[in-house]
Amino acid sequence: MRVSFTYALPFLEAGFGLLLLFVKTRKIGVWLIAIMYLFILTTFLKGVFGYAVIPLMAFNVLTLFLIFYNSKMKAKELFIINDLKIGVIYVITIILPLSNLFGFYDHILGFSYFSGKSKYGRIHFENKPDIQRLPNHIKNIVREYEEYYYIDLNEWSSRTIRVMVYLEIRVYKKIKSHVDSYLDNPNTHLELY
Repeated sequence: MRVSFTYALPFLEAGFGLLLLFVKTRKIGVWLIAIMYLFILTTFLKGVFGYAVIPLMAFNVLTLFLIFYNSKMKAKELFIINDLKIGVIYVITIILPLSNLFGFYDHILGFSYFSGKSKYGRIHFENKPDIQRLPNHIKNIVREYEEYYYIDLNEWSSRTIRVMVYLEIRVYKKIKSHVDSYLDNPNTHLELY
């Protein structure tokens, strides 16, 4: 059921979002989105994962009620940009996420989070003795597979802060530099998968 819900989520969210366009269906849309967030929160709590996003989810639901619940704005008025504040909202909520389709915006913030475009990362160690130079909190996350040693960055993130790693190559490079800072002659490489 969880897998089905995960695949259905973008379609549910988009469908419920369409209900926000019309005054007659707006309150139903607000409640359906709030219930959807409650289901997402339940899966996080049940899976003991993703606690860092709970405040953001609460903020989203609160904002949803504050902006849309009693709004009488008609759908055609939503597409009229008549002041700076509305323009900024359009840039943040529409233009930036759409620019992800062309590689100008982060996957995690745009429409590509679960699309397969995002890449996960691993740091591989060429020399086994390098691992012994790492501090314990990093050494404990090193994995071995057929005499190859690596750190899976998503596993490391989920074990330490209980959220997925931020899925951008520049973040992986920064983490790799941090790991390399503990090594005399770093001989590691970054694998994207």
